[in-house]
Amino acid sequence: MTMKNTLLILGLAIATFYGCAGDDSDSAADSTSQTEAGTKNSTSSAQTSDSETTPSNSDANTIENLPWTFLVTGVYHNNATIGAGSGDKKNINEGHWINFYENGTYDYGIWGEKEYDGSWFYDGDTNILDLTPKGDHEQSQWRVMHKDDNLIWLGTAKYGNNSLQVQWLRREGLPVKKG
Repeated sequence: MTMKNTLLILGLAIATFYGCAGDDSDSAADSTSQTEAGTKNSTSSAQTSDSETTPSNSDANTIENLPWTFLVTGVYHNNATIGAGSGDKKNINEGHWINFYENGTYDYGIWGEKEYDGSWFYDGDTNILDLTPKGDHEQSQWRVMHKDDNLIWLGTAKYGNNSLQVQWLRREGLPVKKG
């Protein structure tokens, strides 16, 4: 019965996310801009004469070509962590947070304390996020879905965290322990 409930919750979370994502005209505009930018780059690299002096990725730093910018605004607080086969209804990662920086690094902590840091890489084509922490913490890889201030991470098989789903909410500042 607990596995059935876990799968039901997971299914509802994914269905809710995709239902909300269908109304997101911004993501459609982003993908159109990325497609246009990719077409522009391939067209400009195929041209000769004056365009040879301009690198084909000359517009690489425009906002349309930075698919990870949603990660670097605010601090993400863990809202829910669901593991396949786990009957625990309490969030085992309550108080956990992650803060991404534009230089490809991140801080990870619990409540007001930083636990460790590391580096991250986001592939906008596959929506895959790789986290490489410093020290003896394990690497992880996640398929990312995002809308507004919400992130959902689905673990991948690369580092064996494919049984996890994590929901994060963007907030200002670190989480505060209640009571």
